Amino acid sequence: MMKWQGMFLSEHTSALQEDRIADEYSLFKHNALSENEIYQRLEFAFTKNKLINIQVGIKNIEGQLQNYVSGRIEGFGDDSVWLTTQQKVLIEEIEYIEILNTEDFES
Repeated sequence: MMKWQGMFLSEHTSALQEDRIADEYSLFKHNALSENEIYQRLEFAFTKNKLINIQVGIKNIEGQLQNYVSGRIEGFGDDSVWLTTQQKVLIEEIEYIEILNTEDFES
């Protein structure tokens, strides 16, 4: 990391931005769940107040998947899910849901 008079060099700033963008995307793609499986997992997570990871089908320009959207389900809209992390996820974009710390959910 090089600085010149307390300022980052432009090459370093660009590299930092690329690293930040890369951190927002994951490389592992889960097999997509059926619509029925998605609704079952959403219902289970909501009624049991479980923490979930949601993988959506959004990719960056390099083809990497966006990282999980995580939280507990706070509520539902007509076509979306609201999480306690103040994030809104469109149900049609959900490809996979991982329910965390649960022994009583059957995949």
